[in-house]
Amino acid sequence: PAAAYFAEKCAMSLSTVIAGLGLMIITFFLARRFYPAGISFVSVAALALGTPLLYYMLIETGNANIVAGLFMAAALLTMVSMNEARRGNWFLFGMFYSLCLTVKIDLWFLWVCIILHFIVEFRIKGIQPGALAWFSAGAAPVLALKFINDYLKYGVFHSGEAGLINPM
Repeated sequence: PAAAYFAEKCAMSLSTVIAGLGLMIITFFLARRFYPAGISFVSVAALALGTPLLYYMLIETGNANIVAGLFMAAALLTMVSMNEARRGNWFLFGMFYSLCLTVKIDLWFLWVCIILHFIVEFRIKGIQPGALAWFSAGAAPVLALKFINDYLKYGVFHSGEAGLINPM
């Protein structure tokens, strides 16, 4: 039992450390798209030292917020990197974003950034409006499976997201 607990704790700790390091690396590359390397490095250092990131990475491991942060940073980096992308790429990005939602419900609010990004890309760069349709089509299958899982879990068509707007 003690060895099994130790192995479980090590696996959870290692996965959290890897996700946290991935979060910091992807955040650095995301910041590099907009700022010089020095400012990007200082920003990531401020993220690591000025928030509870290191605490939850190294001491209280297994926190879903670390993995959610990794997925959110990866989704944002992917979104700002997709210029003149093919329809299939928008479809895959929609699938990836819906997987992010499955990991952490709070990432629903990333929709605001995605919609604003589509508006800016449409107005400035002339992206095809169909990209939003392909993105939505990619997100639909995984979200449908999530809603089916919520139905099986709660016995009614209920979404865990209802807690975001109604905390009672």
